[in-house]
Amino acid sequence: VIADAGIKVIGIDTNELHVSRINSKINPIPEEVGLQELLNKHVPHQLRATASFDVAKNSEAYIVIVPLFIDKKNNPDFSKLQSAFTSIAQVLKKGDLVVLETTVPPKTTETLIKNILEENSGMLAGEDFYLAYSPERIMTGYSISRYKEYPKVVGGINEVSTQKAYELYS
Repeated sequence: VIADAGIKVIGIDTNELHVSRINSKINPIPEEVGLQELLNKHVPHQLRATASFDVAKNSEAYIVIVPLFIDKKNNPDFSKLQSAFTSIAQVLKKGDLVVLETTVPPKTTETLIKNILEENSGMLAGEDFYLAYSPERIMTGYSISRYKEYPKVVGGINEVSTQKAYELYS
């Protein structure tokens, strides 16, 4: 949907098979109405996938949607989020925007995510780079229509981060 709005998109996935399929225009979610048409229209010029964060080092915005699993004691397992944000911090530049879309417990962005990005980038969130969240409000099979029809809720760790997220999703 973002590629369809005219923004160049690089999707990063640790699963090489998913990357290969997307780059070959093979729909990874057949039940998602309209996805095949978007892949056909935008791969490889407006949308491509990779397993390497190095390719994304020239990006200006990072939208993170990774699963948050619950462990055997019903506690959130943040390991996938920690890994994703540690990787982003390695390529983060001054002025970049980072948005968390994964549904997480309150204050996760302002604490855990902010700390990971700051410690691994040497920059300050809200000053050197912008940090925001936009909870996912989609479900498989309806993601494209929901993205286009429902307003996105965005918030940031400060006013300028919120504004940057608003501008990206607009």
